[in-house]
Amino acid sequence: MVGGDPSVIEGLIQLTGGNSNLFLMNPAGWVFTNGASLDVPGSFGATTATRIGFNGDYFNAYGDNDYSQLTGNPTRLIFDQDNPSFIINEANLAVPNEETLWMVGGGVVSTGTVTAENGNITLAAVPGKSQVELSHDGLVLDLVLDAAPVEGNVDVPNTVNGLRSVDIPRYITGGSDVGHADTLEVADDGSVRLVYGNNSTLHSIQTQRININKKLHRLGAKTR
Repeated sequence: MVGGDPSVIEGLIQLTGGNSNLFLMNPAGWVFTNGASLDVPGSFGATTATRIGFNGDYFNAYGDNDYSQLTGNPTRLIFDQDNPSFIINEANLAVPNEETLWMVGGGVVSTGTVTAENGNITLAAVPGKSQVELSHDGLVLDLVLDAAPVEGNVDVPNTVNGLRSVDIPRYITGGSDVGHADTLEVADDGSVRLVYGNNSTLHSIQTQRININKKLHRLGAKTR
């Protein structure tokens, strides 16, 4: 999805037929509202990268694609932006038993739940001009942040209205009367409040526990 605006998912994402995985890419950002849900047979991933690498080529958010070369599993995520967009999750998202659920962007804010029973969950924030390597071992993703410059030159259009940290309160509150909040404030007890100016009592957000059973995924750093 490359229209220049964040993708707002308000309902069911369903994938039928076979046991395929589903990976979504929009460099402008993702918002999964509290009405969103998943019905996929395999793993699920969402990213704000500009390219997804395969063994033979890249699937490009911008520019031409040679789809005949885009076979097999993705091998890496390329972030050509200086400031990659955010991913916001307010939904209760779940994948089947022993599958993987991951969200990788400039930042990830989850006030909902993400569940992978006996599987793997990765929520990763990465800087711009970087790449994340994906290795598949029984469909388990190992993500390694590579600090080396990305390959190739990609012209990211100026029309991309990336989802930034200052946009998070507006998207979380939607069209409510606290939609003008401009900051997230984390209290000592771990609760999160929406703040406008010096007013810290506008709206409280109920944070949720991430459900990860048996397997905990790690994000490491590698330099060349």
